[in-house]
Amino acid sequence: MFFGHRHPTWVPLLGEVHALHAGHHRLDESVRLINNRVDGAGWLAAITAKLLDVEDVNNASAAMAEIRAFGGLIEAGFDINPVVETETPTPDFIATTEDQKVAFEVAAKHQDREQDELQGQIHDAMHGNGLIPEGVEHNVYRGRRGSIEMFVSEHQPGGKPNPEKPNDSVQTNLISRVCAIKGRERQIPDDKAAVLVVDFNDFGGPLTPHTLVDQTVPATSGRDGFTSGALWYAFYGWKGAPVFEGDERVRMEHDGRFRLAGEQKSKLSAALIVLPEHVVCFENPEAAFPLAESTRLRLARFPWFDLKHSMLGWRRGDVEKQLELHVGLIGRLDARFDALRWV
Repeated sequence: MFFGHRHPTWVPLLGEVHALHAGHHRLDESVRLINNRVDGAGWLAAITAKLLDVEDVNNASAAMAEIRAFGGLIEAGFDINPVVETETPTPDFIATTEDQKVAFEVAAKHQDREQDELQGQIHDAMHGNGLIPEGVEHNVYRGRRGSIEMFVSEHQPGGKPNPEKPNDSVQTNLISRVCAIKGRERQIPDDKAAVLVVDFNDFGGPLTPHTLVDQTVPATSGRDGFTSGALWYAFYGWKGAPVFEGDERVRMEHDGRFRLAGEQKSKLSAALIVLPEHVVCFENPEAAFPLAESTRLRLARFPWFDLKHSMLGWRRGDVEKQLELHVGLIGRLDARFDALRWV
């Protein structure tokens, strides 16, 4: 067990059918597709050490993310090849269509390390190997034929907010961490289109990734009020933008990835967000090398692609028009926040 969970490769290899989600099935299909290539078996053999890493299990998650991306891009119809690693940072894959060459860099998003440690401490306490962590509720209900022991804790995979830090919250922490993924963009080339593939299949435990599709829109509403979409904000938010969390509102402390300017301006053409049952594409409206239609059409064939939640520039200006509507919505919610607060 690792941080209270099994090793990341255990479920797709040995888990029962009911424990598998679409991401696990995609992993299995990807292995088959890769293995059918002339160079596929060698590539899989080279990545095996990462898959079996027991010192840092995040390496195993990263390897599975690369396999899902490679297999998904093959299935989507790309002519794709792995890039040989060198001392100079390089992307993971180069794909070609009839009119564009595209670099793909893969990143597996893991939850905050402190959250890993908290889950490990809870697991140890459940098995009598340590104290119950502070803030974790523990109850035992006894009956005539047995007892039920329950541990209840808050789950904040993006990191626990610091009450002494202005505008620090659950949502702004997740926004910042997603925005910063491969933030220096050393693997992203300067001379061609590039896509960052961010895989959330092993983010925060078995339930979290299934709820993240709601984070790919500017805002959602629920019983407790409005919630800003952290993944949308990570790429399209702006410094000072209101971030809603029910009856709370804070301000974003930095620009989103696709709004950065000057030396920080992103070289990415798009980001591909890979969830277990949804794959969402965010295009960069300021990209130096925009996606060609041939690339966009193939990305739309990626397994479990979610057209509804994606931001795609099928025609010039499409993403900008969508952003104008989204920013307008956020502005009205901000202006009327006190009147719209749930009471």
